[in-house]
Amino acid sequence: MKATSFLRLARRHLKSKNLFAAAFLVLVIFSGISGCSYYKVKKSDLNNPPSSQELQKLSPEERYVIIHSGNQRMHLNKVRLDEDRKLLSGELTQLDPQHVNKTPVHKKTYRYKRTEKNPLNEVHFYTSKNLDLRVGEEVAIPFSILDSVSVNNPNTGRSVINVVGTTVGVLAVGIAVIALTKSSCPFIYIKDGEEFVFTGELYPGAITPNLQRDDYIPLPGFKPVGEDYIIRITNELHEVQHTDLAQLIVVNHPEDVKVVLDDEGRPHSLSAIQEPKKAFSEDLKESLTHVQRQDNKVYMFDSDSQSTDGSRSMTMEFTRPAGAGQAKLFLTAKNSFWLDYAFGKFNEKFGSYYSTFQKQQLTTPGEESRQWAIDQHIPLSIYLKTKEGWQLVKRINSVGPLAYRDIVVPFNLEYVQGENVVLKFETGFMFWEIDRAGIDFSKNIDLEPIVVEPSYAVDEKGNNVTSLLSKNDGKYLIQTEVGNAVTVTYTYSSKDESKTTLFLKNRGYYTYIRKYSGMPDVAELRSFKKKGRFSQFSKEQYDRFIQEEMLDLALTYGN
Repeated sequence: MKATSFLRLARRHLKSKNLFAAAFLVLVIFSGISGCSYYKVKKSDLNNPPSSQELQKLSPEERYVIIHSGNQRMHLNKVRLDEDRKLLSGELTQLDPQHVNKTPVHKKTYRYKRTEKNPLNEVHFYTSKNLDLRVGEEVAIPFSILDSVSVNNPNTGRSVINVVGTTVGVLAVGIAVIALTKSSCPFIYIKDGEEFVFTGELYPGAITPNLQRDDYIPLPGFKPVGEDYIIRITNELHEVQHTDLAQLIVVNHPEDVKVVLDDEGRPHSLSAIQEPKKAFSEDLKESLTHVQRQDNKVYMFDSDSQSTDGSRSMTMEFTRPAGAGQAKLFLTAKNSFWLDYAFGKFNEKFGSYYSTFQKQQLTTPGEESRQWAIDQHIPLSIYLKTKEGWQLVKRINSVGPLAYRDIVVPFNLEYVQGENVVLKFETGFMFWEIDRAGIDFSKNIDLEPIVVEPSYAVDEKGNNVTSLLSKNDGKYLIQTEVGNAVTVTYTYSSKDESKTTLFLKNRGYYTYIRKYSGMPDVAELRSFKKKGRFSQFSKEQYDRFIQEEMLDLALTYGN
């Protein structure tokens, strides 16, 4: 691609928030700020940016990069990353026979085999641009023209990581760097036959003992090995995890019903989810296609318009069936990676005082911390339009940025007038992503959750830790080091042939380590006592990032 063409492309992307809303992640990764969610950090050995030299140290068996352009597929050898110029480069060669016939299967994510040193072998980069790829030539591909990336297990062809939709461009390279440098976050895995499959995060947001709460992680696709359901809880960051409870929740139900637990562990049946008939942001831009179905085309709360307190909102309208008095909101949503980045920039303001601030937070009452989060619009707040005005229905706590989670919120329609049900979703600038939204007006069927305590739990050293995870009793499984892992087995056999949906009820907290230098920016930190300041700060950081990145692109490719 000619430099002038790329400059035009870069200028066009400046007007497209969908791409650059994702672009920040490479900066997050390279600066060592990112973690599993806004409150976590990376391993200490990744505090410095991973460089092209570090990638070169990986053996060919540890990474095999494939470029897809139109109908062309070629191997990129001698891979180099130019962090300053945002380029992926290397030498083009024909695909090895062992890689030619492996077609990526985008069904599951983050697969993990304990017996394999590194199964993340194939890295596929996709671009819709028709590049002139020739064997033996050097090629330099701008991050920004990449549409998606997948990292595949070469033995199965299954996708380990699949990044599409709004998470494209330079984000794709960032995700690949994570895989290639073996960086990851503390994960929950479920055993699926021979492999462990990433599913979610433990007790998101509980960074102090006073913020502990029961959390319910859906475990979709969880199949037993005989009568045993097996999970793995890992510590893969420089942090200390305290897990008090890990119980399996089993719900048997008819095949044609979807079951989701609410935040109090109550099951709700969904049999007729109705998509919204209207959806628009606060600047009245139509956004219906972002939330109609689960397709990675998400609504990101990134409009330029804002309320007086800096929040962003989205309004959806549904048709109320005659006689309906109850409703169940269904969401597929997660926190954004941008929230992670913005919170990292906020923490930098503390400088060398940060460790002292962190210790103070350990004894701060949980209600005080929760109220600050509410004032800064970190939860996803849901309001119902009634004859008396907007009524708060629910504030959804953080669920983390790595995996979308199915969420259900029941609410009453007693004060709703007419046939339209109107909901408003409110949060800070780019703090949440909604992939799908709908309402089910059907009545709940009788469902009886079954609580299954661990039958056996063993850590990486072979110690039996079953009793530490069985009950909410303040006796914690403490994982202090990177590499700590506990494998938990639950024994359960269904007595009927109905469909089974499973959840992990978990409770605990963790503490993390960050090291900043310099004097604290006291004046700036005081401003965060104002309601909505963090959302405004997020937008300021976003604008600064976009301007700096586009200026860099213009200077690099404009000549």
